[in-house]
Amino acid sequence: MIYIFLGAPGTGKGTISYLLDKNKNYKHISTGNIFRELIKKNTKLAKEVRGILKKGELIDDQLTFKVLLEDIEKYNLKKDNIILDGYPRNINQAEILFEYFSRYHKDLKILVINFELRNKIIIERLTNRLICPLCGKSYHRLFLDLKPKKEWYCDNDKTKLIQREDDKIKSIKKRLVIYDEQTKPLIEYFSDKKILINLDANDSPTKIYEKVLKICQI
Repeated sequence: MIYIFLGAPGTGKGTISYLLDKNKNYKHISTGNIFRELIKKNTKLAKEVRGILKKGELIDDQLTFKVLLEDIEKYNLKKDNIILDGYPRNINQAEILFEYFSRYHKDLKILVINFELRNKIIIERLTNRLICPLCGKSYHRLFLDLKPKKEWYCDNDKTKLIQREDDKIKSIKKRLVIYDEQTKPLIEYFSDKKILINLDANDSPTKIYEKVLKICQI
């Protein structure tokens, strides 16, 4: 089964994906994580992506899907529960994805969970988010269940936590504009396909996780 987590940055998609991966053995596929790992490699695809980024150009939708597909094909789509986090980001990417599924996985079940949250709360959440630069684990200064055991240090490897540049106010507002222009139209797109469920994400990660579990009927 494929679960597509849709929603603006800061709505909790990554946190819930991590919990499902850790606790229920869901396969979490994040395009952001894929690209960060890919550019460290020495493969033909990695070199192609690095070349585009070096020129300051954007990676087009076809190449993005090609990169994503390498991860998707690692799993058994008939047996594994797979979360797509951060993909698709626009209508064109969605159409590329669904064309692939209709051609090679016609009986695949797909469910889209749309994480809903007001921009004011999103900004508050993101400006209080911290991340481990070594292992990538996320923490939060407001949520008790996401605070590190030792303030400002990662539970896993004791590395000092940082705030990402795109979690600063100016970057957040820009990301929200991009989301509204490019990604938000997917709500109607998936709703028309009758595969979308809206989720109120204005709650603690633990409670949101419980809501998602019910939706997934675990």
